[in-house]
Amino acid sequence: IPADDVTEAFTIADAFVAAGLAKGRGEARRLASQGGARIGDEQVSDVDQPFVSVLGDARAVILRAGKKRFQRVVVE
Repeated sequence: IPADDVTEAFTIADAFVAAGLAKGRGEARRLASQGGARIGDEQVSDVDQPFVSVLGDARAVILRAGKKRFQRVVVE
């Protein structure tokens, strides 16, 4: 994901869509409400929070949708 796209308005749901793990923000919300959205090993309950708050100092994270679908997201 380009670093210019990752602002305070860029949410975790947007990251799941950009990674191809959800077709839209609604699907990302549904995935989180069912307990299937994870960042690393941590379950995400609110996908509307800024992605920057989860990213922290790291430039790469693992996004997981369910048990078998995952993507490594790198902010460049």
